[in-house]
Amino acid sequence: MVNCADGSDETKKQCGNSPCPTFLFKCNYGACIEKNKVCNGEKDCADNSDEEPPVCVKTTNNCAIYKYRCKNGECISDNEICDGKKDCKDSSDESEDRCGNIKCQPYRFRCAYGACLPMSTRCNGKMDCVDGSDENDCDNPDEVGNRFSDMKRDCLLLDQPANGLYHTSGSSSRIKDGEQLHMTCNSNYSVWGSQLFQCDNGTWTPPLHESYCRRTCPSLSTDPSHNIACFFNGLPTACEKPFEGTIANVTCKDSFAPYGGSPSLICQSNGIWNDEPVTCTQIVVGSGCFSPPHLPNGRYELIHEKEYRENAYVPPVPWPTLRVSCNSGYVLSNSKNFFACDKGQWLMLNESRCSHICPSVYPTASENVQCQLEGRAVSCEKALENTRLELTCTRYYKTDHVNPIFSCQKGEWQPPLISCRPECGLKIVNAETLVMGGSSAVLGEFPWVVAIYRLEDAENQQRCSGTLITRAYVLSAAQCFADYAGVIADESLYTLVAGKYYRDFNGNESDTQVRQIRTLVVHKDYRGYFQGYRDDIALIEVEPFALTETVGIACIDWSSFHENSDFQEGNFGVVAGWGLTEDLRDAKVLNKLVVPYVPLDTCKKNLDKNFFNKYYVSDKICVGYTNRRMSVCGYDRGGGLYFPRKSDSIYFVRGIVSLIVTTENGCNSNHYSLYTKVSRYLEWIAQITRRNL
Repeated sequence: MVNCADGSDETKKQCGNSPCPTFLFKCNYGACIEKNKVCNGEKDCADNSDEEPPVCVKTTNNCAIYKYRCKNGECISDNEICDGKKDCKDSSDESEDRCGNIKCQPYRFRCAYGACLPMSTRCNGKMDCVDGSDENDCDNPDEVGNRFSDMKRDCLLLDQPANGLYHTSGSSSRIKDGEQLHMTCNSNYSVWGSQLFQCDNGTWTPPLHESYCRRTCPSLSTDPSHNIACFFNGLPTACEKPFEGTIANVTCKDSFAPYGGSPSLICQSNGIWNDEPVTCTQIVVGSGCFSPPHLPNGRYELIHEKEYRENAYVPPVPWPTLRVSCNSGYVLSNSKNFFACDKGQWLMLNESRCSHICPSVYPTASENVQCQLEGRAVSCEKALENTRLELTCTRYYKTDHVNPIFSCQKGEWQPPLISCRPECGLKIVNAETLVMGGSSAVLGEFPWVVAIYRLEDAENQQRCSGTLITRAYVLSAAQCFADYAGVIADESLYTLVAGKYYRDFNGNESDTQVRQIRTLVVHKDYRGYFQGYRDDIALIEVEPFALTETVGIACIDWSSFHENSDFQEGNFGVVAGWGLTEDLRDAKVLNKLVVPYVPLDTCKKNLDKNFFNKYYVSDKICVGYTNRRMSVCGYDRGGGLYFPRKSDSIYFVRGIVSLIVTTENGCNSNHYSLYTKVSRYLEWIAQITRRNL
């Protein structure tokens, strides 16, 4: 409502920052009005935003509280329904559909369509019913009108107000013209509107429906230490029994400081203030403390106080204690996080700060870590800003990073931390490997060779070999775990042993590591004999092996960069295993055999024709000798074919022992053998071992 002639009291500049409680409507320029005034057809907001779209839309299905929706979408007061006056433009408030079921009191006249009017309207010479039925069947309407024209009508009082009472001089519900009515409200309610009404020729002045009992909150007690100011709809109001929606601002007078409670309160719809008002405590010089501002990247809280306010006075009783905590990713620079107030000061508070922490780093099997801060050794767990970290690789592991020093800066290690990876293809034990002919290997000469045992007649029998290509994965042949048709056996029958030298499972060896199969993955297209042993490859996942002098991993040439240079006529690789010896006896110890790569044309020319045509499929390579009685045999299956890189003698696995020409007496050592070509399956291996190519 505009009170200033120039409208300056109802502008966005004046009212824009005024808060409105949830039960009030906020005009576009900021003023607060009651929600039952929205869309009532009257301009209650100075800018008319309470009557305009999008708030008020003709097609809406709802009207504000205490409103009735006409059929054409208009909203009128629910006191204007069936009162004999057409308030809806389409007359839907005065129709038989709306009023036909209404029952009128005996002392009221009922219009033909159902509206109830004072009996004095009957035959008074004017049409009070919309349909004129109050003037039907009157003998002499003019005379009747003159007869009633000087009569003063009584007022009727039918219902008491919600949460209150009407008080009259008598007990009748019919109030004489000129008499007054007084309205009071129950406890915790006050009259909203006029409290005094007068009957004026059958009509209450002012109208009764404009006043009602509204919820109030308890009066805020006055105290010499407080200043309290209350506002309703953005305007100052009394703080005694304030209405719901009243905002109370509580401040402390000079020489007093706030402690606890809230400086701004709202009277809620349940008649309760949303919080307790602040307590104003007298400031005693040299006693008590002021709450400090929150420290950067952290926060303070007062013990036994539910709310913390910066720069607020904290009285000396009870003994004030401050607790500090840091945000995520930060930690206190010292171990003290509780501080006491003594003689106006927080003891040792200035020594606390929240510092960035870097991700914790721990020593592992592959990495050694040491941390220092300001020249003293510290833990690498949740390291503080400027912590110096030295990270080095343990034996059998390496990294391409040159500088092992890192620094904790703004919550991150700089430069980014390295990871140490196992050294592959590295022979710890020196031995002459590429010597022509077969011979016994030296313990530890081929640390990546894994013996594969199968449980037969309650004993573990060595039946195949494999190659350790990561700490947790062994590469071998599919036929080691399937029958001739490719049907996979029960993996619980198998045991894998790394660091093995003697073939006997129970050999007297101290450095071996025994593992059971976690996951066995045989190539999905392997069908054994029926498809010429194509896709004869398998990966076995186990609990990771520890790297030692006798247990290591072989390299895989993920780029196949050196393969063409290795697969040249006249180049030699080496295989190692526990296959049959020249006299067809089981090898007692790990044997090795240096074998040449054989080009396709040579292989096709010299290998048995039937054998070649059936088994030399797309994933095979030809390796070995003819007429030298040197060949892999029997339990060498699944073992690897290894080529050393000429530049550094690092060994790469290029093939897997797959097929051997046999006779009725066993292996035919005068023929080439066929190996599964590893490079054909690099993507498959990478997918299973979760390596990114």
